[in-house]
Amino acid sequence: MNKLIGLLPFLLITGCTQYIWRHNEHNNQATFRRDAYACERDMRQSGYYGSGISGQINAQNFQERCMFARGYYKEEKK
Repeated sequence: MNKLIGLLPFLLITGCTQYIWRHNEHNNQATFRRDAYACERDMRQSGYYGSGISGQINAQNFQERCMFARGYYKEEKK
C-alpha cells in the first residue's frame, strides 16, 4: 500500500505529459494519418488484448511499436 501511495504522484505527473509524433524524413499530415490508420488497423486485426485497462494498455503498446517501426518517434509537446 505504501508503494502505491509513493507511486501515485509520479503517475499523475507523467499522465499529464502530452506527446506528438515526429518523423525524420517527412512532416506531411496525410502521410502520418495513413501510417497511423494502418497501425490501428493492424492492431485491431492482430488479436484480442484482454478487457479493461490492461487490454487498452496492451493495444496501445502494439500501436506505438508499429509507429516506431515506421520511423516515427515521440516528442514532448511544448
